Amino acid sequence: MECRGVWKVFSRREVVLAAALQVLLCFGGVLSVGGFSAPQDPRTEELLELQRRTTDGVIRLDADRFKRLAQGSEPRAYSLIIFFDADQLRSNQDLKLEELRREFGYVATAFIRTHKDDLAVRRRLFFADVEFGQTAAAFQAFNVMALPHIRHVPPSSGMTKPAEREDMDPAAHARTAEGIAGFVTSRTGLPMGVIVRPPPVTKFQILLTAVVFIVASPFVGRPLWQTRHLLLDPRVWCVGAFLIYFFSVSGGMYNIIRGMPMLMLDRNQDRNQPRKFVFFYKGSGVQLGAEGFIVGSLYTGVGALVALMTHVLPKCQSTRVVRLCCYVALIGAFYMVRKVVELDNWKTGYRIRTYWP
Repeated sequence: MECRGVWKVFSRREVVLAAALQVLLCFGGVLSVGGFSAPQDPRTEELLELQRRTTDGVIRLDADRFKRLAQGSEPRAYSLIIFFDADQLRSNQDLKLEELRREFGYVATAFIRTHKDDLAVRRRLFFADVEFGQTAAAFQAFNVMALPHIRHVPPSSGMTKPAEREDMDPAAHARTAEGIAGFVTSRTGLPMGVIVRPPPVTKFQILLTAVVFIVASPFVGRPLWQTRHLLLDPRVWCVGAFLIYFFSVSGGMYNIIRGMPMLMLDRNQDRNQPRKFVFFYKGSGVQLGAEGFIVGSLYTGVGALVALMTHVLPKCQSTRVVRLCCYVALIGAFYMVRKVVELDNWKTGYRIRTYWP
């Protein structure tokens, strides 16, 4: 009797509407739960796991991984930035593969550090490298004929029709971490973040140097204090000024920053002939170490001759000696300047023309 009374309160239409609403709520709950637990691409999860095992965020792709993760026509939701490497060419100082690979790792580390809290962004881009001895198929697939080579593999792209100019153009992007980051951002639209390079000196080295300095200061400071009159000698400062001038005009800082070799082998000579070394590199923008030191010596020689005529010869009492030394200095300075101009003409192709009044 009590149940009948309850059913009399609700009409049949109201009961049908309540049942339909209950079904809709259950269906919506299933959709919402399914949306949060949508399965991820197993390749993406594998790349994330491989990335966690690396020290700089760059994944090594062997032949099997390259075939599964970068090759094929199956759609992919992630991009790959691949660095092509070859162990047998690491010793070639002109290619600088080891240095460029290190800069490539700085970019990968910066990207992971910048988006460490945004896993969705990290799933969109991965950095990887392939080595010719392990993954020669990657070189053949992308028709890579020369190194260094950095390529962008966009999402959902197969290997049959690679996009135009997906490799990094060295004319548009410098071969530095900043240049690589600019290339990756231009292709993917993702910010790389701030490039952080490790300091040249570690904290342990700084601490060790400080301890050695403190311990050695009583033994080294006393002899230096006894010879303090050397710091007041103008000749010491003159020699120091010449050394600084020579270091500046010879491109010493450029050689240190760029890591330029002193000389290189001639690549155009016949293999049957003995090795021939090249001291001067033809072309602007590149300078070998020996070339800089030779040109710096010519510049320093001209400066020394001018200093001789302006500071030393005026103190000489003999007019004949002064006249002879001036003639020799002028001829020597003219010869050195002419050699520098001839070298610049040969190196750059630009010629300096003189016009007599």
